[in-house]
Amino acid sequence: MNQETVDSVFKEMFKAIDLCLGAEVKLPALLLAYTLIDITGWLSCDDGNVRERFTVWVDRYLLPNSSLRCNSIDLYGARCGLLHNYSASSDLSASGKARRLFYAWRPTPVADQAELISLYEEMTVELGNKPEQIVAIQAEDLINALKMGVDKFLAEIANDPQRSARVYSKAENLMVEQSDSYMRELIAAAKEVLDKS
Repeated sequence: MNQETVDSVFKEMFKAIDLCLGAEVKLPALLLAYTLIDITGWLSCDDGNVRERFTVWVDRYLLPNSSLRCNSIDLYGARCGLLHNYSASSDLSASGKARRLFYAWRPTPVADQAELISLYEEMTVELGNKPEQIVAIQAEDLINALKMGVDKFLAEIANDPQRSARVYSKAENLMVEQSDSYMRELIAAAKEVLDKS
């Protein structure tokens, strides 16, 4: 697998995200975005569990130069909540190790979502309870930060032959859609090998 193939996988994922957003199915777009972070984290790191790979990649590529007011653990908790139970709650948020993420979608500005969270916190305290930790983010900013992070990641590996070799070796396991003509070529080549043996 080479750079062109890896690039095509990322382009396909971003196309799927854009199609979801264009069809006004926003949470599936976020599912794809979090999945893409998982993929890039796996390609980028040689060891570590899913959480470590995810947070290392987010800290290195997604959060720098973004306007997001969350950290990599918040994003990982959000990923877990959305992927495992299609909610903003995860084991990390329930234990207080991550803040729950609430998404503002344009035209609603993140400031409106943040104001609503602030009012919730104030009312909860007035009732004598401790408010849950919640942070608002602009969903489109997350997707844009992901696009910039992927570009940075791809540029880095393109300029590092050893690292690109490791990434492309791992990428051999990626599922890539094959054209009919390519499949026929593979079948013909396999038959040729079998005929010679």
